Amino acid sequence: MPTEDDIRRLLYPQAPEWTAEGPVTQSLAEDISRWYENAGGLDKAVDLAQRAGATWSPEDLRAKRPVVFEQSGNVKYNAGKDTTQGSYDPATGTIRMSPNFRDSDVTPRGSGRQTILEHERSHAALGVSKDDTPYKAGGWFPTKGYGEYLMTPSEMTVRLAQIKRRYANATGKIVDSPEEAERALFWYLDNAPNEPKGPDSDPVGEGTAVEYLYNPDVRRKAMEMMPKVVNADMLIGRLNT
Repeated sequence: MPTEDDIRRLLYPQAPEWTAEGPVTQSLAEDISRWYENAGGLDKAVDLAQRAGATWSPEDLRAKRPVVFEQSGNVKYNAGKDTTQGSYDPATGTIRMSPNFRDSDVTPRGSGRQTILEHERSHAALGVSKDDTPYKAGGWFPTKGYGEYLMTPSEMTVRLAQIKRRYANATGKIVDSPEEAERALFWYLDNAPNEPKGPDSDPVGEGTAVEYLYNPDVRRKAMEMMPKVVNADMLIGRLNT
């Protein structure tokens, strides 16, 4: 009978190592290069994104962004409760993660910690919007305000990047067109519920895919955005048209 670890190795490449001090990786490029090994490599993915019109710099992916372990986060879209597992402060360039991720008794197998690390480093590399007004009101998540949070330009940027990486790993295809982006979104919707717990798991992955697919306007925007995974500041005019 296959174990969870066996299944995880079939679905995902081996997550980067963590020690008692935290992740051994220092940059987003180190974190995500494994996702593109089946699709021609990270450099190919970066080149295709740049050709599609991305405005972020490839050097930003390789910038060192260390982690500090302290509880801190934005409660605006979480019903006033701070249960944030990770956050990025653009004013200081600091990536914060919950101290629980250093305690295997609190987070078995470090569940979700690599996903959160890549998420926050993606914010740092791809850009955080100065005006993060939600594009549309989210309607799937029962938690008040969380759907709107997923519709902010900054969150759409990094969450689409996450889906794009997993799709590349599973299929060998790099999203380079709106049509391929739509296929990636439906692929993720189908597969997220089967994701085993571990460093790369995302407990809200399925709901994220639903939010981006159920509204036709949002789906079109997501399809436009994913090939580029552009700097969030450049999305504002397009998202509100």
